[in-house]
Amino acid sequence: MNLTDGLTEHLHDLTPPPPDLDRVVRRGRNLRRARRTAQVAAGVLVVVVVGALGSTAALLRGGGGEDRVSVPPIATGPMDLSHGLRAYGDLGGQVRMGGRSFPAKDMQWLDTDAAATSAGLVFFQDGRPFLLGGDGHPKALWDGPVDDPEGWHPTAKNDATSPAVAFAVRDGDTVTLVVRNPLAERWTTLPVRCDGSAGCDGLVVDGIDSGVVFVRTSRGTFVWRHTSEEAKGLEPFAGPRTRVADVRHRTVLYDGPRPTVTLPGWTYVAGAIDAQLTFDGKHVLSWSPVLKSIGNDEAITLDLPKDAQFFTVDTDGSILAATTGDPARFFDCALPDGVCEPIGDLQMTGGDPLFIGNDM
Repeated sequence: MNLTDGLTEHLHDLTPPPPDLDRVVRRGRNLRRARRTAQVAAGVLVVVVVGALGSTAALLRGGGGEDRVSVPPIATGPMDLSHGLRAYGDLGGQVRMGGRSFPAKDMQWLDTDAAATSAGLVFFQDGRPFLLGGDGHPKALWDGPVDDPEGWHPTAKNDATSPAVAFAVRDGDTVTLVVRNPLAERWTTLPVRCDGSAGCDGLVVDGIDSGVVFVRTSRGTFVWRHTSEEAKGLEPFAGPRTRVADVRHRTVLYDGPRPTVTLPGWTYVAGAIDAQLTFDGKHVLSWSPVLKSIGNDEAITLDLPKDAQFFTVDTDGSILAATTGDPARFFDCALPDGVCEPIGDLQMTGGDPLFIGNDM
């Protein structure tokens, strides 16, 4: 996937026929599940921790490595992040982020590999992570050597409790897990050796919250307690049939068998793999304007039109929603009152409405 081309090449407007509502909803769910499932490779990962390198700033220079790394020629102009990133779009037409609009193309992996954060969009080009921040210019977040072989899809996740972002970069048979504040010069790393090149392909960062990174491999899910002095690298958390859907405010939303390891002070909630948690970890968002409580709180009902069928949690904790139809209408909904305001319309040319960097 070439993000530079996607942000710079214009597409001719196309007018598709009106969609069938049920078919659109089914296709949207299946597409998102397929994209998540495709990230799991058949290769076996041998989890051998090479060593946690502690917090350091020795690798980057000039506020992000621009003096060493070829920075993508992307310039969206200044973005307004005060109401969340509000990143949404149409794969065949336009993308909007932070109040800006630009053309998009060939963004097959952008929604799953990128991460919408309070600092902007963390995305990958040729296996290297960049931050597209409020100034509209990309900044490299890692200037060490990276590979981008076929079958490898680097991933990133943001922490709702801090500015931290967790991502993975690859160099040969070593994947380096990184936790970094995108706007700062200090971070923590954990190199992990793989058993052959195929074994690296299945490593995915599934979440980060409250000092813990959740990492999935073909052998199962592991946790890296990156802020703990007692951390010993990757520690077992769940078997290969368990998938971590989301982690927020010490709540783990999972699909499959219950995790085999208990994290003290954390709550485990069973749910769909394409569901999300609110930032306070108290409600589940899952293909409905009604957010179900995981405890004794009341459900939250979003004040949306009946044709709103697509949802995500924005970087400020509010809920983004989109309708079916053409044009698709987009809304930003405040929590916990559920009041929604319209934020834009888009002519849909490439399928379902897409939430960039935070798709369900």
